[in-house]
Amino acid sequence: MRFPMALFLVVSSLALCIAGGGGKLSTPIIDCGGALPCPADTVFVGNILFRVHLPDSFIRSLGDNQHGVAVWVSEDTSLTPGHGVGMSMNPWGALQLNQSSYYKVIATCLDGYYQNSDVLTVRYTRQFLRPSISPAACDFADSIRVTMGGEVDVQIRYTLDGSMPDSNAPVSVAPIWLRTSATVTAIAFGRGGQSQPTTVLYNRRQ
Repeated sequence: MRFPMALFLVVSSLALCIAGGGGKLSTPIIDCGGALPCPADTVFVGNILFRVHLPDSFIRSLGDNQHGVAVWVSEDTSLTPGHGVGMSMNPWGALQLNQSSYYKVIATCLDGYYQNSDVLTVRYTRQFLRPSISPAACDFADSIRVTMGGEVDVQIRYTLDGSMPDSNAPVSVAPIWLRTSATVTAIAFGRGGQSQPTTVLYNRRQ
């Protein structure tokens, strides 16, 4: 899932902060569906959860005199997130990312009583899996059927001479039949990246 560059995602928190002299809000936490925060630079395979929430210590500090807090997320890294634009989402709600993404995150107090938190910058880099080629390298007599496979949201492009496939190489949509020796090289292409190549040699016996 990807937002237009001009669009802010607003993660609106129903949590509230107590009055007590203002000060700076705690920086939001990003986790990937586990118990620990994600590193600022996270590499993932397939897809990953992007979940924003406030520190537990902040939630436990709630009191009677309260000020609304919101967490704002921007994918346009030339802009600092803030009030006024975007979609709302419960804290602990999650986005499922399937491509490389870069976000800025900030917590603000809706009435300005507290200072904005520091801006948190996080980057998610998708690592695409190498495509499979079967059968394994072998000699064959007259012809051989070769299949290529990979993740569901990629295109597998291939060459038969050992060169690296690019965006102009043919797309694997069905098994291919080889009747001459070939070096099959395949790369998975997805949104925002590509895999390392897989290469298999098939040799026709004379």
